[in-house]
Amino acid sequence: MKITAIAIASAVCLAGTLAAQQSSKIQGPTDQSQDQSRMETGGSGMQPVDVRQPGVTTNTTAETARVEEVISQWREKPREVARKTIQKYGQPHEVSVNRLIWHRSGPWKFTELVNEEIDHNFPMQHKDMLRQGIALDVPVEKFTELATYDGSVVVERTKGELSARCDQEEMNFLAINLAHDIIEGKITPDEARKQHAQAVGQFLKGERPAYMTGLHFMRPVSDEAGDPDKAMLMEGVKGWAK
Repeated sequence: MKITAIAIASAVCLAGTLAAQQSSKIQGPTDQSQDQSRMETGGSGMQPVDVRQPGVTTNTTAETARVEEVISQWREKPREVARKTIQKYGQPHEVSVNRLIWHRSGPWKFTELVNEEIDHNFPMQHKDMLRQGIALDVPVEKFTELATYDGSVVVERTKGELSARCDQEEMNFLAINLAHDIIEGKITPDEARKQHAQAVGQFLKGERPAYMTGLHFMRPVSDEAGDPDKAMLMEGVKGWAK
């Protein structure tokens, strides 16, 4: 009888051990998968962050929906331009309530679209909202000439950027090409204005002038440009900006 009781107890113990092992096999991978998922999402269930652009999520379905939600609240024209730009260059790298930014999209160093309609009467009344730029060091003596040609051509000496702002990419191509001709001394600001107006007139008739199809000059391979200028105060001087 004692032997029988011991045998029964041993059998029960063995069964319990086997059941625990089986449960561990079933639960183990699930827990590991959950841990891995938490590691990939930072434990919050949010979309992964693209480390190439701090604070920018990867191009997921959720991110696409977020961009659409943002621009659905925009004014009609900026919203139209946003969808057209997304169709060509994909989802923007930066998204805020009233601004979308693409980095290195096509030939551009940056493309920036704002939910704003800036009045501009040259060469005809329209609204500016789409700014696109390249890396280029523009000689200081050319700044006034460029401003005389088109007030929506923007030069940033320190950053080394030349950009144009309009409501269509074709118009930005035209402005940058003509601005480059001015920089190179090929044409005067007045000649650039006449050529600009002529090209837009052709475009409105359904033609496609060459200067509106892309950049027609050799751009630096690198985006490295800029002029940090020269210091006029030495570090350590009282009141030095920190």
